[in-house]
Amino acid sequence: MHNPLTVAQAVVTLTEELKSHGLTLDVSSDMVAFNETKKQVRGFEVAPMHHHEVGIFTHERAHWFSIRNAEGQCVGLQAFRCDEIDTNLADWCVTYMIGAYMRRHELMVPAYTKPPKGSISERLSGKLAYHGELWIDKPYRKRDIIEHFVRAALILTYIKWRPDAIWCLAG
Repeated sequence: MHNPLTVAQAVVTLTEELKSHGLTLDVSSDMVAFNETKKQVRGFEVAPMHHHEVGIFTHERAHWFSIRNAEGQCVGLQAFRCDEIDTNLADWCVTYMIGAYMRRHELMVPAYTKPPKGSISERLSGKLAYHGELWIDKPYRKRDIIEHFVRAALILTYIKWRPDAIWCLAG
C-alpha cells in the first residue's frame, strides 16, 4: 500500500455513495450477531465458514459488513474470515469445507476433488481472506450499490489484515 491516504479516501467516497442511496455501512467482528442478523433478514443461519459455533473466531479472524436503509433495516450482508494456509488453497479448502460442514452435522460432498487444471488456487498460500455470505435485498440490487458495498468491504478487509489474497466460492 503505497499511499494509505488514497486508500482511506476511497472508502470514504464509497460510503458517501452508499449514503446518497439512503444506506449506512456498518462493520462488526461479532460473529454471533452476524448469525442472528442473517437469521432475522434471511430466515436461516450463516454457512459453516462464518458460523461462530464451527470456527474459532476472534476479532482478528473474522468480520462482517451490513448496509442499512433509513429505517434501520438490514438490506445487505457480507462476511470475511482470515486464515493462514501453509499448503495451498486448493488442498486446504476441500478438507476444511468437509470438516466445517461435519461440525454442523451436515454432509457436504464436493462435486470435484480438485480445481480445474491450472487454477490459481494451487498457487495461493499464506494469509488468505475468504469473502462470503454476500446478499443484498432485491429492491437494493442496483449495480452501483452492489459495487460500492463490496468494494468498501474489500478495501477495509485489505487494510485490516493485509492478506496475500482475497478469495471466494462462486457458483
